[in-house]
Amino acid sequence: MNFTPFENTELLSNLKKEEIVEIINNNIEFSPKLGLTFKKNTNKHYEGIIIEDIFKIRRILKSGKNSFIPIVYGKISEFEKGTLIKMKLRLHPTITLFLIGFTAFSGSLLFFGTLNWHNLLMFILPYFMCTVFFNYESNIIKTDLKIMLKSKK
Repeated sequence: MNFTPFENTELLSNLKKEEIVEIINNNIEFSPKLGLTFKKNTNKHYEGIIIEDIFKIRRILKSGKNSFIPIVYGKISEFEKGTLIKMKLRLHPTITLFLIGFTAFSGSLLFFGTLNWHNLLMFILPYFMCTVFFNYESNIIKTDLKIMLKSKK
């Protein structure tokens, strides 16, 4: 388990770069801006954009809400053994700013206030919640991409 709500990872595929671009393009709902929309009526599982060999995608929820779905920033590069897809999985910037602000606020309660379990819980719980949900969602995305792109690793 990753202990931070961000991750860098790579996938290696036997497919050609053009095939990977086509597969990603066919499996995403075009959306140049990945806002905090929670539900979409579409038959595709991902939204985002791909331009040449660079893509930005995010999983679409069919029902419910989840702010911890990572945005995947990827770059596709071809070399002699296949195609390498380098990916950065990150939280939405608004969620990151909110978590930093909330952590700073609850940390100030610990520093300037009294040290009790309420304040300590307010400081620690968002980190654990964010990390667990982020890892859960990132594993779903990585598994889907491995299957879609016929990845070796």
